[in-house]
Amino acid sequence: MSAAEPSIPEPVQGPVGSVIHLAQYPSARSRAGVRRTEPPAGGEGYDVSPPRRLVETVQAIFRRRRQSLADPDTAAAYDTTLEAVQLMVRGAAATGQLDEEQHALLRDILDDMRGIPEAV
Repeated sequence: MSAAEPSIPEPVQGPVGSVIHLAQYPSARSRAGVRRTEPPAGGEGYDVSPPRRLVETVQAIFRRRRQSLADPDTAAAYDTTLEAVQLMVRGAAATGQLDEEQHALLRDILDDMRGIPEAV
């Protein structure tokens, strides 16, 4: 990893394995898109917001498999997978397994995740 590249924190280990905490996850409707900006020397001012950390964490997962969401084919497969996940989430909401608040949160997160390849 180059000195200009931010380090990716290890996911928190919990009872269900590695997790990204979303308790304070901002709504997709309440913020602008996340774009990568290189940190200045020393890293001061680098965007470490939850959306930025989500982008970097997902990209790190792909890097561990020697893949990147910057690759158009990988990004297309990722988008197709998220489309299937969104279909499952809509189905869970339609059958009452998710209430409206849960559905809205998952919908926002998945919408943000669909933008990750553009933010890499």
